[in-house]
Amino acid sequence: MRVTRYSFLLIVGLMLTIGISTAFASADDSGKKRPKDAGTLSIRTTEEAFPVKIDGVERGMTGVGTPAEYYLTPGTHTVEVLGPNGKIWKSQIEIRRGQKHCVCLKIVRETISRG
Repeated sequence: MRVTRYSFLLIVGLMLTIGISTAFASADDSGKKRPKDAGTLSIRTTEEAFPVKIDGVERGMTGVGTPAEYYLTPGTHTVEVLGPNGKIWKSQIEIRRGQKHCVCLKIVRETISRG
C-alpha cells in the first residue's frame, strides 16, 4: 500500500514537471506580440544576416537559421535588404491582416575567371 502511494506520487510529480517545462519551452521569449490588425512579414537569408529596411526605415536584420519577423499594418510596403558589396534587393509587398508573408533570399557568390 505504501509503495503504491509513493509510486503514484512519483508519477504525478513527473507529469507536473513535464507539463510545466513544456509550457515554459513553448512560451514566446521574444516579447513581441502580433497586433490583431497586423500581418506578418518573415525574412530569411542564407549564410549571414543583412540589414532590413521597411518603407525606408531600418527595422533590423534578416534571420539566418530562423526567419526574422516584422509585424506590419495591412497595405503595400517597400522592403529592402542590403546585401553583400552594397547590392540591394527591393520589392513592394502587399501585407494582409492576419496573414504571414515570407521572403527567402539565397545569396550566391560567384567567381568569374577569365581564361
